[in-house]
Amino acid sequence: MIATTLNIHVDVLTKINQIAAELRKSRKEIIVLLLKRMMNDQSVLSRAFSTVRYQEDDEKENWHTFHIRFREDDNEFFVDLRKISKFSVSCLLAIAVKRYLGILIEDLKNGNVDNYSSFTNYVLYREVVDGIISWHFYWGYPEKHLKTLRL
Repeated sequence: MIATTLNIHVDVLTKINQIAAELRKSRKEIIVLLLKRMMNDQSVLSRAFSTVRYQEDDEKENWHTFHIRFREDDNEFFVDLRKISKFSVSCLLAIAVKRYLGILIEDLKNGNVDNYSSFTNYVLYREVVDGIISWHFYWGYPEKHLKTLRL
């Protein structure tokens, strides 16, 4: 487990708290499921050469530092997502609450969360071809590509 913190607006945290209590899930479970939904969201892909975007400013008392422990692979997924999207993980969570909380509630009530929690393996692969370095992030197990990878 990897310990980290999220900077969560109290409005977002209130929604997470309510849903976690209603569905008898931990806040961590809700947060992880929401962030994993963002891994499938093409609209958060980054624009090259931009800085990381954070949440809008608000008064200090409207923020909560949320301590969380992610599984090692989940932490890598979310750090990669931060790199790819150029949004802080806290900002990605706020976006996910707006976009997916209602859908997640329905899915959890109906037992349909497998599509968004199926990222269970993580492979990072570095390849150099003609002096050019490329990095490959695999969110899942690349069975078809294992024979071609020089791991």
